[in-house]
Amino acid sequence: MNNEENKPKLQVEKSKKLSDVFGEEFNFMPVLFIKFFSESNHRDDFIRGNVYSNNFDYMVQCEKREGRGRGDAYEGINVISNAHLKFYKDKTDELMFEATVGANGLTSKITDSERMHMFCTTGVFPDWFEVISQTDKEIKCNLNIPEYFQELMKQSFGKYVVVYSPEDFKSKLDNYREINKLSVEHGKVVYLDYSVNPSERIKSFIEGSANFYFQKDTFFDGQQEYRFLFPTLISDKAEILNLNANIEYIADIETVEDLINYKCEVVVNLHTDITD
Repeated sequence: MNNEENKPKLQVEKSKKLSDVFGEEFNFMPVLFIKFFSESNHRDDFIRGNVYSNNFDYMVQCEKREGRGRGDAYEGINVISNAHLKFYKDKTDELMFEATVGANGLTSKITDSERMHMFCTTGVFPDWFEVISQTDKEIKCNLNIPEYFQELMKQSFGKYVVVYSPEDFKSKLDNYREINKLSVEHGKVVYLDYSVNPSERIKSFIEGSANFYFQKDTFFDGQQEYRFLFPTLISDKAEILNLNANIEYIADIETVEDLINYKCEVVVNLHTDITD
């Protein structure tokens, strides 16, 4: 008899994530923000509260110049491909005409939307935090950056980083919004498969919903993007939003390598309403 076969098998408990504690519905709430920079002086400028925003056309032109991944040809643009379309007279069943769209797609956009501004950052969400201890009062957890994202940071993002507080940034941006009468909307980007003409995107485009501007193709889903949209900030060039205050950040993390090697422990107070 093989004694090894009769040994009781150890039950290895799967690591618990912070998202397991609060539920997936809270995984849209960022715990940290990360902003990447190619130059150290740009990093310093951001820490001083100078936020650079660009319009949607900037991202479209980025793809043309640098390839897909650095930019996105469909930012702020609705595309329908490989489909047979039927057009009816408004509020009737009367068919006006039909059209077939090939692989190149039919694109459409809302007037002037290409000049609308946004600020993009990386969101670190609860599913990247591994719980190391839990009591009735608090949860301690460590940041566990997935290997795929570590490689993405090394290969595709800038060398310099700022890891900063979402609450602090939102608060300072809100003050700027009030003073400058600026409209701001923000949220986690949703990734959809554009190749199947997702109804969610088409619907948000037709209804003119702001959700349309928080959607990207699944090609980009590794980027973990959190976006700030400025619907009333319309211009043809980059704009600087001076928050008039330094941003709260982790001083020990200056580069991508620092971030990968940094042991980041977060303590969640269970008496705090996490829905705030």
